[in-house]
Amino acid sequence: MMSLVWLFSHQQPSTFAYARQIIKKEGLGFQGLNKGFTATLGRHGIFNMVYFGFYHNVKNIIPASKKLRLMEINSKAEPEPKSG
Repeated sequence: MMSLVWLFSHQQPSTFAYARQIIKKEGLGFQGLNKGFTATLGRHGIFNMVYFGFYHNVKNIIPASKKLRLMEINSKAEPEPKSG
């Protein structure tokens, strides 16, 4: 088992150093730094379609809250009388 002293004393390269290493070895294309870019865009695209599609269809079904909102409370508050 690795000792904690070695683990914390051993400095790891930064993210920027890893990026430079990948660019040198593989380049910027879809086999290098941008590897996984298409999968990430696809995942985020599908998530956003489902999330915002669901939100758009459900937002009118859910009733509005009966409680006053903070901005409404602040705008209805009367100014404090000046002392002095």
